[in-house]
Amino acid sequence: MRNTARSMLSALLVLVMLAGLMPVQGLDGQETQSFAVEVSVFGANAFLLPKQSVSARQGLAESYGYEPDASAQDSVTALDALVAAHIAMFGEEAFTPDSAQEFLTVEAGSIKKLFAVETQNCGFAVNGQQPHGEDYTEGSPGYPGYYNGYTVAQAVLEENDRVEFMLYQDEWGMDNYAWFKNAQGKADELTVQAGQELSLTLRGYMIGWYGSAKPEDIEAQTTEIAGAQIALVEQSAFFDIEGVLSGENGEVTLTFDTPGRYVLSAYMPDEDIEDGEIPVIAPWCEVTVNPGNSSITVPEGAQLFVGQKSKNYMPFTEVRPVGTSGGTYWFSLKNGTYTYRVSMDGGVTYAGKFQKTSADYALTVTQDMLSGNPKATDHDPSQN
Repeated sequence: MRNTARSMLSALLVLVMLAGLMPVQGLDGQETQSFAVEVSVFGANAFLLPKQSVSARQGLAESYGYEPDASAQDSVTALDALVAAHIAMFGEEAFTPDSAQEFLTVEAGSIKKLFAVETQNCGFAVNGQQPHGEDYTEGSPGYPGYYNGYTVAQAVLEENDRVEFMLYQDEWGMDNYAWFKNAQGKADELTVQAGQELSLTLRGYMIGWYGSAKPEDIEAQTTEIAGAQIALVEQSAFFDIEGVLSGENGEVTLTFDTPGRYVLSAYMPDEDIEDGEIPVIAPWCEVTVNPGNSSITVPEGAQLFVGQKSKNYMPFTEVRPVGTSGGTYWFSLKNGTYTYRVSMDGGVTYAGKFQKTSADYALTVTQDMLSGNPKATDHDPSQN
C-alpha cells in the first residue's frame, strides 16, 4: 500500500502550481477574514507543494462543500488552508466545488483523502506545532500524556502562519518531523558567507505520536537524526549534496561556494526506509549566501573606496570588494577598523570609519547623503 500511495503522490510532481484567492463578502454583507498563510505539502520523499503563500479566507472550505466545526466557523482554519493548497496545486479549473471530493475528503474534521490520495495516515503542523486544546490525558509508564489534538476544521489560523501538511511514509505514522539546529536554536533561515563552513544538527521527533504532548515531553522524545541525505530543494525535487549525510549525532557540515539563495533540506533515502530506517518529514531552511561578510550600498554612479591603515602615518591600503550586486559591494573583512569614502560628480564626499567585529557589517549611503555643496565634506580630513 505504501508503494501505491508513493506512486500516486509522485505523479503530482508534474502539476502546475497556481495560487491567488480574492476576499469575498459574507451573506451579511460584511467582508470575511482573509489573509496570507504559507502552506507546503510533503509526501513520498518530495515537496508535492513547495512552501508558498496562499490566500486563505474564512468559509473557503465551506464554499467547496466541507462542513465547518462549530468551534471555529467564524475563523480561518487549517481546513481553509488545506482547500487553498489544493487550489494552488490543481488549479481552480480542476478543483471546483463539484469536483473537490475527488481530491479531498473530510468527514467530521477527519481527513480521508487529500491530494487525490485515499489515506488517513497524514498530519499537519502550524508554525512547527501540532495544534491542540487544553484537555490533558495522563500517560502511562514509558508513554507521555497528551492534549486533545485539533482537526483541520478546529485549528484556527492567524495571518502569516506556516501550515505544513504531511503524508506519512511509515505505515504507523512514525515519521520524524525534522529541523536543523544551530547555536541559536531552530534554523529556518540562515545567512552565510560564500566559502564559510556551516555547522548544523539535524533533529526531529515522531509528530504523529507525540505532537500533542507537553513541550518537555516532546523534547524528551526528540533525537538527533543520523544517515539522512542532505539536499537542496528546487521546485518539488531534491538535489543531493554529494557526500553530505547527517552524522551519528545528527551533525551536518557543508559550505556554499556560490552566492545566492537556497533551500536546504534533508530526507531519508527510500532504500534506507525499506531497510527499516525511520522516514523523515523534510525540513525547509532558507539559506542566503553572500559573497562576503560585510556590505556597503551606494547610489548608482557613486564611487566607493574602502581602505585600512597599518599605522597612522602610513597610506591607506585599498580593500577591494569580492562581489557586487547592483549598488551593493561585498567585502570579506577581518576584524578591525576601516575607512570608507563615497563620492559622485556634483555631490559631497561622504566618509567615515567603521569597526568590523564578529558580526557582519552593513552600511547604506543614500542619494540624500551625497547631495549638497560639491566643495563640502562631512568627514574628518585626517581620515584621507
